[in-house]
Amino acid sequence: MALGAMANDPSVNVKIVPVGLYYFHAHRFRSRAVVEFGSALDVPEGFVQMFKQGSSSKCQAVSKLLDLIYDGLKTVTLIQAVRHLYKTTGQHPTLEQVVELNRHFLKGYTHFKDEPRVQKLKADVLEYNRLLRDLGLRDHQVPQAKKATWKTLSLLLYRSLLLLIWGVLALPGTVLNGPVIVLVSVISRRKAQEAFAASVVKVAGRDVLATWGILICLGSCTHSMRSLRQRLPSESRLL
Repeated sequence: MALGAMANDPSVNVKIVPVGLYYFHAHRFRSRAVVEFGSALDVPEGFVQMFKQGSSSKCQAVSKLLDLIYDGLKTVTLIQAVRHLYKTTGQHPTLEQVVELNRHFLKGYTHFKDEPRVQKLKADVLEYNRLLRDLGLRDHQVPQAKKATWKTLSLLLYRSLLLLIWGVLALPGTVLNGPVIVLVSVISRRKAQEAFAASVVKVAGRDVLATWGILICLGSCTHSMRSLRQRLPSESRLL
């Protein structure tokens, strides 16, 4: 939309503001939340010119603009992570203090973001976030995290046993639904490729992939139910 508006009217200067929504306790009803606004992003004129050219250049312009927006959103995520690391154990800042910290961190990062030390800190924080995600931990759980070999081994054995039991129970359903899974995969991917080739704005065509997957599953379920009803005796259908 931003590229289309600027391509249609050169006097329009669209700015995109990254917005992050952070919940203090996302699993609780009516928990507190903070809305964080990043620095406004200008749409590069080069992207607009590529968009005007159409065809593959238009797709490249959309893809590059999405990458630019993604980098802006990562900045908002970075501010959240830095705030968590800045807060010491036992501190419980109020909502007003959290908002004020975010404002100061964002202001400082915008001013010093090209400094080598800030760039290294950004890389370290993003790597720390990636490591937490890989380990399945939250930042506040790190101080309590301890290495216990026997607990880790027992947990691994317990989960392996659960995986084996659930795998055996899921095997019949996997065999019965196998043809539908293959059919959904083949047709939806083919339709996504056709839609991507015919469109000038789609980046990956995942929406078409999901839509055709749902349609094929619904059609397969309807056909299966009709076949089952035809095979059942009339007395069973009445029941």
